[in-house]
Amino acid sequence: MPSISWLIAKRQIAAMTVFLFLFAVVVTILFEKDRQQEWRLRQEQSNHRLQLGFEMISRDLQRVRSDILFVANQSFVRK
Repeated sequence: MPSISWLIAKRQIAAMTVFLFLFAVVVTILFEKDRQQEWRLRQEQSNHRLQLGFEMISRDLQRVRSDILFVANQSFVRK
């Protein structure tokens, strides 16, 4: 027959095991949420950078278009 101290130790081990399992679950959930938030932030940053790049290219192309139209309307080109 097991001694009382062994039964107490067994219960403490069982309680500690449950506690550690729940702790691991909570840490895993928090880690996953943090990872997902980081992923969303990186996506937003990428989209913002793409938008900025698109706007810069559009402005440059508009300047080139404007220059081409200016040169095309010059009298020395029309002759």
